Amino acid sequence: MVTSLIAGLSILILTGVANTYLGYWLLTKSSQSRRKGTL
Repeated sequence: MVTSLIAGLSILILTGVANTYLGYWLLTKSSQSRRKGTL
């Protein structure tokens, strides 16, 4: 039971990190296409 709880938590954290990274990458990509790479 404890191991499944830890597994669920780690999966939630991993998906959260992946979603944050994906959102950041999409944001930078869209801003680059708009402003030609000037951050």
